[in-house]
Amino acid sequence: MDLSQKTLGAKIAALRKIRNMTQEQLAAQLGISAPAVSKWETGSSYPDITLLAPLARALGTNLDTLLQFEQTLSDQEVATQINLLLQGAVTQGTPEGWQAAENQLNELLHHYPNCTSLQFNGAAFYDTLTFLFPTAGKEQHTRWKERKRQLLEQMRSSGTAAYWQSATMQLASLSIADGALEEGAELLRELPEQTFDPTALWALYYLKKEQPKQALELTQKQLYKLANQILSCLGTLTMPKLMSEPDQQLRLAEVYHTIARTFGMLDSSGGLLCEAYLRMPSWPDSKLYGRIRRHWLQRSQLAVRLRFSLSSSSA
Repeated sequence: MDLSQKTLGAKIAALRKIRNMTQEQLAAQLGISAPAVSKWETGSSYPDITLLAPLARALGTNLDTLLQFEQTLSDQEVATQINLLLQGAVTQGTPEGWQAAENQLNELLHHYPNCTSLQFNGAAFYDTLTFLFPTAGKEQHTRWKERKRQLLEQMRSSGTAAYWQSATMQLASLSIADGALEEGAELLRELPEQTFDPTALWALYYLKKEQPKQALELTQKQLYKLANQILSCLGTLTMPKLMSEPDQQLRLAEVYHTIARTFGMLDSSGGLLCEAYLRMPSWPDSKLYGRIRRHWLQRSQLAVRLRFSLSSSSA
């Protein structure tokens, strides 16, 4: 059994699970037996060439995505590349600077078309440009948002289970923000309902097997995921209709900053802080606003990391 056979089987299994299909249901759509699907997913055999197109359609993808196995980047390599691009854009602070950074990102995406981690961080890259360059103009911001949407759509069609849910949630958020409420609701309905988090049990499983490194990595990933969800909720709470008092918004911004800094995540608390000050009746002059904004931008983390470590010694 070669590597491509195993990789294809894993992709078929991931795409099937994303669509909440059983092996029997997929087999019924293709007119084959469930054991045949099981053999594909375990890498024991290949699908017949005549079934590849129907298989791709049944899994909600295309042949290129189903069969491509290009070289990819590790999560750490992606985080490093994105951080360098953002640093370059900020250092120049000009349209030429952010355009150069965007061109370099497009080159990476072209070279690694199936690197879902790069697509994920690329979408966050455009969010960061919008935050760091508020004076870029509505047309530029709209173009960045559309490019982000394209990357999220690629993530959804990739069949990578680790990113599908995040891409779906972000696309739903974009649709709702743009007023396409029913489109956003339809995307939200695709998300699975999770009633139990098995992280603690898996960690115990690895500890019982004398594999503390795997237990630590799994727990850290889940903690990072939960921290990201907390930041999302904090951002929502700062909306004037939910939290009308500026003092409350200021406290939320401080909490947001603390969590983002602790976990090495993108810190958008500067924008929350400025919005809160602007809503204060005794808001001072624009010079103080500028100083506050610069202060928070300097404290912001530009790197978009997919994982963190408690210390270098825990690696």
